[in-house]
Amino acid sequence: MIKVGNYILVLIILSSCCIGNRKCQINNFIIYFRLVDKSTNNDLLYGPSKLYNKDDLKLYTIKGIDTITEKVYFSASNTINGDSLVYAFINYTNYENLYLKLNNVDVDTIATTYNVIDKSSCCDDLIETSFIKFNNTDIATPVNGVYTLKK
Repeated sequence: MIKVGNYILVLIILSSCCIGNRKCQINNFIIYFRLVDKSTNNDLLYGPSKLYNKDDLKLYTIKGIDTITEKVYFSASNTINGDSLVYAFINYTNYENLYLKLNNVDVDTIATTYNVIDKSSCCDDLIETSFIKFNNTDIATPVNGVYTLKK
């Protein structure tokens, strides 16, 4: 009986580091962005200067011979300076490039990076997704969590 009690005590001690550490962060797979004209900064998906129909927008990647489509949403409630945003759920599978299809002839390339952050022994590693290039041009650091893609 003492051996069983010692075994249980050892298990409690080994797991106790996680008892007070239950506030683990979740992976950042949501990317917010705007698509703007690189000369005028006018929004290309919303408002009077839009050139593209937001309903035609697709975000996908190619893995081998498979095309994997990402979920893309549009939000008038999530705004920066009154501009509506696009947000996408990016599945973490080490994509190097995402493709932004705006219509049947216009497809842009977004280079991505994934950073794995070792959080603690009690939480899973945290994965952060970032856009780094748009059509082979560096993307500025996001402002308030929103990337501006200049076309």
